[in-house]
Amino acid sequence: MLLDGSFAEDTSKQEEITKVISEVFEVKTPLCCSSFAPADIKILDIPALLENRLKSEENDNNYPKYGRIGPKEVRFHRHKPSLREGIDSPDGIQIRSKTTFASMRTNSCVYEGKWMFEVTLGTAGVQQIGWATLACPFTDEAGVGDAEDSYAYDGKRQKKWSISPGTYGEDWAIGDVIGCCLDLEGNKITFYRNGKSMGVAFDSVKSKEEGLAYFPTASLSFGERSLMNYGSFPFQYPVDDFFPIQPNGDTIYANPTT
Repeated sequence: MLLDGSFAEDTSKQEEITKVISEVFEVKTPLCCSSFAPADIKILDIPALLENRLKSEENDNNYPKYGRIGPKEVRFHRHKPSLREGIDSPDGIQIRSKTTFASMRTNSCVYEGKWMFEVTLGTAGVQQIGWATLACPFTDEAGVGDAEDSYAYDGKRQKKWSISPGTYGEDWAIGDVIGCCLDLEGNKITFYRNGKSMGVAFDSVKSKEEGLAYFPTASLSFGERSLMNYGSFPFQYPVDDFFPIQPNGDTIYANPTT
């Protein structure tokens, strides 16, 4: 559905289309109707939204019984003071950096299986997006990808990060949707830009070690902002065999036999 140029300036139209989408598809407001949205996003792909909703419902029936730890509702984790101070997040999924280099991680993590989340860019500057363990330290200069067992992609600099940087990926733009796929069966991490794979970024990710689990994580330079979708609404570009961090069922805990 292509919205004409008046949409971005017509609040009543925004509210009307937002209400329809929320009621019909039972999803949260898309980024294009959000206060964090760039003004030039004017396209709502309704057929794709419906198709992805159907895929989401199909995935619900096959959702892994184990492999994930945390609350049903996945949000930005606020318990650590340094995280609270550096990130502005009105709802736990829209994030904006308030400091030189601020980081966040979620309240849920995974330790086996195949998982993904999506990030829609509100700005296109320096952001390191990926996965990290609890051991990853967050400072004004270091974030996800700057420590052992943390992995990130930054499209501004076209780099991948895990302790040291390497050339990877494509130059990103405002409104891009970055898919972050963690395969703990094949020990790989792959990033997608608007549904297109940019290739395997990391192929020796540790897994199946005692106490080792990965959190969706992002580190943003000052003023950068993005929308994090852990599964609270259908992915724009779902990847086959990968599940959202946020389930639609009850809270999922660690396998009691491990």
